[in-house]
Amino acid sequence: VLFRSVSIARKALSITAPVIASKVYDTTRTVSAGQVTLGTLSGCVNIYTDCVDVTFASGLYNSEHVLTATSATINYTLVDKSGRASNYTLAPSTGVSASITPKALSIGAPSLASKDYDSFTTAGTCTPGSLSGTVGGETLGVSCVGAAYSSANVGSYTSTITYTLTNGTSGTIGVASDYSLASGSATGAVTAKALSIGAPSLASKVYDGTTTAGTCTPGTLSGLVGSQTLGVDRKSTRLNSSHT
Repeated sequence: VLFRSVSIARKALSITAPVIASKVYDTTRTVSAGQVTLGTLSGCVNIYTDCVDVTFASGLYNSEHVLTATSATINYTLVDKSGRASNYTLAPSTGVSASITPKALSIGAPSLASKDYDSFTTAGTCTPGSLSGTVGGETLGVSCVGAAYSSANVGSYTSTITYTLTNGTSGTIGVASDYSLASGSATGAVTAKALSIGAPSLASKVYDGTTTAGTCTPGTLSGLVGSQTLGVDRKSTRLNSSHT
């Protein structure tokens, strides 16, 4: 009797595409088990008497960054059921649609610098608070701008603050698009603009026994905004003596 050595190849199974829930940016390309809903396995010799179970083994995004993470590869583990897992193979699912969402950050209270009246509703210069919540000590830049005030006139106004994140420049450099930062609010003030005026003149008067000054003619007013004009009231003035 002649015996020959033969081998039995594993039977390849197939599975429908899994569904991958998005994850919040965490600096890694890892897909976790909790994100994955497995597809349906097919190809067993007999689904009742010779089949296996499938579980998630690992997953990897094509990128760790929000803007470029578009797909992932999912690897599987086959588990004995009515059949032996060692009799089957299952290839990874590649190019599965997947995404990473920006991580929300926190920031301290912003401030708006007071500004002199300038006839515009533009908010004063905005200074952002301290940024917090980045992952792994990543650094980012942040700037802010206040929405226009409800009036250009002197007073205090509440303004909506919009932030702009920029890539870090030192330390563990973060990418701005991997994070988000909600709008805030701050109160800013418009203060009265100081004007200047030329020297006034007082008209001479005939002695009348009083210290009341002669007619006052104000100098020229300067420092007004744009083409605005103002009148100047003359206040009564008394001389230091009623005598010539």
